[in-house]
Amino acid sequence: MVQVVSPLEMVKQWRTGAVQLPPPQVYEVSRLLSIDSYEELEEFARERGKNGMDHYFPVRIVAKNGTVVCLAGDDLYPEEPDYTGEQAQLVVQETVEELRGLAQNHHRMELKKHNLKLLVNVAPKYGHISVKKAIGMMSTLK
Repeated sequence: MVQVVSPLEMVKQWRTGAVQLPPPQVYEVSRLLSIDSYEELEEFARERGKNGMDHYFPVRIVAKNGTVVCLAGDDLYPEEPDYTGEQAQLVVQETVEELRGLAQNHHRMELKKHNLKLLVNVAPKYGHISVKKAIGMMSTLK
């Protein structure tokens, strides 16, 4: 059965476990919380597309007590990500919290068991939507 819901409803369903979303989809749906209508999204996409594009390639770091998924702009994001998957996955002895303390610029998702936390304090490139508003909204959802 196909169900069409708003981004806010999708995030609510994800938070309650009614729907499963991988972390990159949680991130993208969260950005849509700043858009109020399809028409606004269409206009944003049309105008933002003129500004340029960048690679969107999450890099996973397996920590002692969870996983950190870094995105470009995060201090722990590698200068040359392994786009082909030929290198071994990065496994570290630090905890998720210790990794957070090793960076000033955060653009990441922290996963611990079934909890996901978005941490972003860098401005998005090319006029893209920030997840900062979504972070506040998500923290108030039940």
